[in-house]
Amino acid sequence: MDPVTGTNQRGDAFLDGVAERFRDLLPQSIRDYNKRYARSTKAIAKEFKYNVVPHVNQLNASYVAVSHRNLTGAPSDAQLLQAAVAHYNSSDPYEGIRAENADVLKSD
Repeated sequence: MDPVTGTNQRGDAFLDGVAERFRDLLPQSIRDYNKRYARSTKAIAKEFKYNVVPHVNQLNASYVAVSHRNLTGAPSDAQLLQAAVAHYNSSDPYEGIRAENADVLKSD
């Protein structure tokens, strides 16, 4: 979704866009593809509201927490994000910055 287009739009228009994007990105190899593709916008919006948004907010809170910790070594933006993911996963933020641990933190 285009962030500029998304500014000042009504909630139902936003959720219609979320549902459309969900359907566009749904891999055809997924189990019950046709059933999932046919889900109503209301069902997709409910999933978005209760399962996606809370995790995004938690990751954002982790990023803010890590940013305020003033980590040593002047980490780059990418390293800060990795540290936030580690914090989100209840690990030490420095674990996320270490290159050898970067693959461990990635989710499927």
